Amino acid sequence: MAEEGEALIDGLTTQFVNDAHAIGCNEKSKPKQVAKADKELDSRLRKLWNELVKLNRDQGILDREYDQYAFTVLKDSYEKARVEARTALNGRFGSGTKRTKPKEYAVTEEEQLAILKCFARLDGYDLVLRGVETKQREQKRVVSEDNPKPDDQTLAWVTPVRTWARLDSWGNDPDTQQEITKPTHDAEGNVDPAYLQFLVSRLNVFSDDGTVKEEFHDRLDPDCIEAADLMLSAGRHKPFVFAPGDHERPAALIRKLDGIHSEIRAHLAGLLQRVEERV
Repeated sequence: MAEEGEALIDGLTTQFVNDAHAIGCNEKSKPKQVAKADKELDSRLRKLWNELVKLNRDQGILDREYDQYAFTVLKDSYEKARVEARTALNGRFGSGTKRTKPKEYAVTEEEQLAILKCFARLDGYDLVLRGVETKQREQKRVVSEDNPKPDDQTLAWVTPVRTWARLDSWGNDPDTQQEITKPTHDAEGNVDPAYLQFLVSRLNVFSDDGTVKEEFHDRLDPDCIEAADLMLSAGRHKPFVFAPGDHERPAALIRKLDGIHSEIRAHLAGLLQRVEERV
């Protein structure tokens, strides 16, 4: 789990050290070499962290709303790798340092995603396979600094493992390449059995392990677990619950805006007067 993610981060930071050392060695004096290399390493490390945070924010892989187990471990692992990288870089500048040609290395989104997926397994949520009968479970109380005595919130949800996307067409016939203009579902939202047979016998959408092949993931509902590469991270599947807060009355907001505009007009009037006096 975390060990796999840490190994991926260590592999990237090792490459960063090599690149920073190569760039620093092109300076003439040793102090300048060390300073240049330190600056380059810090830049690459910051860029990696910012890209990981952005990718997680865009795709919701790690939980950032509740316990945040995975994100906390990711941050600690990054800080550890950052310290080790700086130590490794300082050890490179000994006597006899040779100049080398710098190499450019950009971290791909696939590499970043692999790191996040490793840590996503740490998010602390229980998985319960839904049966025929519905069981009532106690709700979890969420306590925060802003809300020390919160109302009960339901932190449980149901996410289907596999749901076929509702489409207006079956796609192209593999033999004739002609589009089959039939809806995949009926008016009640049930999948057409003939469409399922088409997927199995004509398109061969399933792998040997019974999962849908990656090239056919566009036929899955994007909110089901299989469409997310079977990722079970709570941050990926947890439904968003909007909790409206207290807001000022519209009249009060309008009065504040009017006051701000009055100040702006007063400053503009003074500025205009000074400009006209100079003309």
